[in-house]
Amino acid sequence: MNQSKGRTWKKISLSLLVAVLLLTGCKNQDDSVKERAGTPINLSGMNTDLYRVKEAVALDEGGYAVTVEAAGFESTIEAVVYFDDTADQVTGLEILSQGETEGLGSRITEPEFLAIFSGFRAPVTVTESNMQIVDPVVSAEIESKKQEALSAGFVDGTYTANSAEFSSGYKGTASITIQGGKIVAASYDSVSEDGSKKTEMSKNGEYILTEDGLRWHEQAEEIANYIIVNQSTEIPTDDAGKTDVIAGVSISVTEAKNLFADCLTQATAGAVKDGTYEVEADEFSNGYKGIAQLTIQGGKITEVLIDSINEEGKKKSELSKNGEYVMTEDGLLWYEQADRIAAYVIENQTVSIPTDDAGKTDAIAGVSISVSDVDKLLAECYSQAKEAEEKEEEEIPTINGTAFDAVTGATKTSEGVARAINNAYFFLKNCIVK
Repeated sequence: MNQSKGRTWKKISLSLLVAVLLLTGCKNQDDSVKERAGTPINLSGMNTDLYRVKEAVALDEGGYAVTVEAAGFESTIEAVVYFDDTADQVTGLEILSQGETEGLGSRITEPEFLAIFSGFRAPVTVTESNMQIVDPVVSAEIESKKQEALSAGFVDGTYTANSAEFSSGYKGTASITIQGGKIVAASYDSVSEDGSKKTEMSKNGEYILTEDGLRWHEQAEEIANYIIVNQSTEIPTDDAGKTDVIAGVSISVTEAKNLFADCLTQATAGAVKDGTYEVEADEFSNGYKGIAQLTIQGGKITEVLIDSINEEGKKKSELSKNGEYVMTEDGLLWYEQADRIAAYVIENQTVSIPTDDAGKTDAIAGVSISVSDVDKLLAECYSQAKEAEEKEEEEIPTINGTAFDAVTGATKTSEGVARAINNAYFFLKNCIVK
């Protein structure tokens, strides 16, 4: 008795469902699109995520039906795109679901709009739009190459970065050491205007962050350890620069994150092009104009030349060697100091030299001359090498397509429809119709 009632209820429910669908219409579709029988295509082993394809059918009448998604303006557009046997021509289009602006983007479901695609040659684009047509496979391959070059492009060495200005009496400093292409050491500190390090002050009880919890130097160590463990300078933060991914760390990590990122940028050999780069200062200062030259081979800094010329064109290095330019009675001569700066850059594979407000450094023994101008010139050389590499980066090729007029006031939504059609087109061309 109960089973009979269950069967009766199922029949009634099914009848009601059919009636509702007939009254409301379960799909928005072009009048030329009808229920088309076919055989589902086995998608296993295909990279359907790349094309956002959900289902594909080989139609009995010939051609294909591909259910696909694409980003619209305010929602994800789900559609079925019908093609001929060659997949070159669209034979119909259905919009299964969308959440675009009512009265604007939602008009992509209207029969008048859908009908324009019947007989359209794929791929498609939108008239007077900046939309570019790109084969997802080609795009993915090029992006993969870029990422491989980036991850494999770390040059072994120690890289340092310093904040440009003092904030609340302190200036941040960070370093990263790369060995075998991996981050093996990292440190973060903050230096006061008198040169005192916050880590030492924290250890000695001179800088107290909180009565309970980790002390400042312990938090700095935890941040550095996070960078090493995750092999990344990306630390999730809130608007205040705080993070909840490193246990016990309550200080803002924005400065540390940015400085570590600067270090890693310096270590990225994949971002520079081999060659020799030279920069000359714009103006003379105290009768001399600085010159810097940087040679890069195999993504590494292999040679560095630092010099200055006077208005007569004479080099300070030669004048120094000949005793015509005497800087001090004791200590290293000018050209010797220039050589030591060059050696530091090569050894540490960095164009960033730690300096104080006077432009002096204590990172290079025996160097008493200001290195701030040298630092700037070397940085410009390195920038030239990066720009040269960027110009040679492989660009993602774009493809011409058949243009259609966008729904009035809904260009972005119309581009979403075009992306859905193109996703289906490239899926068929790359995976099915070869």
